[in-house]
Amino acid sequence: MRTRKLNFIIGKKKFRYLKNVCLMLCMSCQYLPIDSPKKIDKEKLVNTELMIIKNYLDKGEPRLAWEQLRQLDRKFPNHPDILNVTGLTHLTLKNHINALKSFKKAYKIYPKVTYALNLSSAYISIGKFKKARTLLVKIIKNKSDYEYRERLWHNLALTYEKEKKYRSAIKFYKKANQINPNFILSMINLGKLYKIIKNDRLAENMFQKTISICKNCYEPVHELAVSFINKGKFTNAVSILERYIKMSKKSGKDFMSAQKLLNMAQTYVQRQKSLSSN
Repeated sequence: MRTRKLNFIIGKKKFRYLKNVCLMLCMSCQYLPIDSPKKIDKEKLVNTELMIIKNYLDKGEPRLAWEQLRQLDRKFPNHPDILNVTGLTHLTLKNHINALKSFKKAYKIYPKVTYALNLSSAYISIGKFKKARTLLVKIIKNKSDYEYRERLWHNLALTYEKEKKYRSAIKFYKKANQINPNFILSMINLGKLYKIIKNDRLAENMFQKTISICKNCYEPVHELAVSFINKGKFTNAVSILERYIKMSKKSGKDFMSAQKLLNMAQTYVQRQKSLSSN
């Protein structure tokens, strides 16, 4: 009865037309781009597993990370994020060729800037500096919205440093620090290069600046302390090492190295005092 009433009100032709439109709309719902729950669950699982694996890497346990990765790769072969973390694990384990293969595969599947950066690191690790440079220049020219662009310039500088083209390396480390003035890696490398080209003043200034930003970083402390010792500025070396040791966790290789260097500097200070008293 309802159909007949509707038919009577709007007319037979209009009724048929509306009926067909409704059928088409219902059919089109089948083709709406909705992510399936399985796909969402898969990505959640992969991301959770990769967080655990990255935690192993951060703790210095790459072999445990590798064991987890092998199982994950069997479940989800050719997943670019898994391949990327596999490459990072291989780099940590010094398996540079395997790292290169993993990064290449990840970048081929999905040309993401992060994968390109890691691929350039693998090229650098096996001495293929020009290949790394070509890739990095290509990525830099694309002007993507990659959040950590300073790392691209850092790796570009590193290719020149490895080839002992120090002026070019300094230029691009500076560029990295223009983008991110607190990028410690480029600052430390800059300081070391200033030492190589015999510009001790710039080297010491750079290490001092790095320490002011990262008070727990031992490498710039070590470099600066050694520079002071070589110049006979033993009290300066003692001061900077004591400050670091006071703030450190009192354990690990860095603490032991700092303590050893401090003992040496203190010995020199005592010698200077005994010589001046005589």
